[in-house]
Parts: sequence; C-alpha cells; structure tokens
Amino acid sequence: MLIVATELKPSPLGGVGVFAAEFIPAGSVVWERHPCVEPEITLAELEMLPSVAREFVISHSAFDGEHLLMLM
Repeated sequence: MLIVATELKPSPLGGVGVFAAEFIPAGSVVWERHPCVEPEITLAELEMLPSVAREFVISHSAFDGEHLLMLM
C-alpha cells in the first residue's frame, strides 16, 4: 500500500494517473505490502475462482513468481 500522500488526476500521457501530493525525498520508501490490504493468492487458488473473478484478480495484481499480490 502506498505510504505517502497521493492524488488521482488527469495524466498528460492520457487517462488518470497517481501523483504525489507531497514532496518525496529521493530514496524514500513509498510502498509497503500489508496483507490486509494486498492479500496473496496462489495460482491454485486463482484456478478455483470463477472466470470473471479470475480476470479481475489478474488485472489488479502483480505476480512475484509464486503468488499474485492484489493491488487495491
């Protein structure tokens, strides 16, 4: 989860982007995984989901080689 203040606004590249709402010094930690917010889902668990739920999880996750980490 992001641990710095952010805001959503139109992106000059198109669509909507996530932008820092505060100064972030170089080298700052800006994200930490928190299991309550970003649960891990194994590939076996993913296969058990209905297809609509599976597509949602895939499109809102990062894969670490073993688990899908839900990004919410």
